[in-house]
Amino acid sequence: ATRCTSVDSANIKTAGINPSMHVAASSDKEGSVVTVVLHVGDSLVTFVDLDSDESVTATVDGEDPVTLSEGNLLGLTQYAGSLDTKDAGKSVTVAVTRANGNDSAPTSTVTMTEGLTLTKPAAGGTVSRAADDIVVEWTDTAPSQDGVTVEAAGDCIDTATVTAQPGQTTATLSKDTLKKKQGDDVADSCSITVSATRQRNGTLDAAFGGGSIFDTFSSSAQLTSNP
Repeated sequence: ATRCTSVDSANIKTAGINPSMHVAASSDKEGSVVTVVLHVGDSLVTFVDLDSDESVTATVDGEDPVTLSEGNLLGLTQYAGSLDTKDAGKSVTVAVTRANGNDSAPTSTVTMTEGLTLTKPAAGGTVSRAADDIVVEWTDTAPSQDGVTVEAAGDCIDTATVTAQPGQTTATLSKDTLKKKQGDDVADSCSITVSATRQRNGTLDAAFGGGSIFDTFSSSAQLTSNP
């Protein structure tokens, strides 16, 4: 397996960082969670570990900034924190403050997308991969310009996805896309999560070399997948 490594930020210019900044909300939780990973260039496995006098903050509509806490797990360094809102139209600004003469990046911004709530399938149901399409339906808190990705994922199936265009409130995961995962120890049946996720992309600070900032709102239900 490829190992993740983190490098000291003193050796990395801001233009050499490609961050992934994600503001995530869901129908069953209050507020939002902000997660920031600072990739070294376009590497998926090498990350920047900021010095103690550097920071990552998230601010909603000019309110007091929330300082994101650093976490390290198996070489992956990330910064995370909670916001007390998930309301559509709220603007989130993520600021990376640098030291050691490196350029700060104070103005990566994204606007929160509209919420949704899954109404089908009902949680706790059972579906047959051979016989059953999964019809997914949801209600929106307000009309949205953003599309929705519908997904089914679990330990015994290959992840299946379908995309719904803005304005649509239903999508179908057809049975021919619901396949048992290959492998020696894969169970015939397992719990799967069916989710609908709306995404809105934002604008990164120009000091970065590349990367992304985006907001998602999701709703999900647990089902049992059988042959």
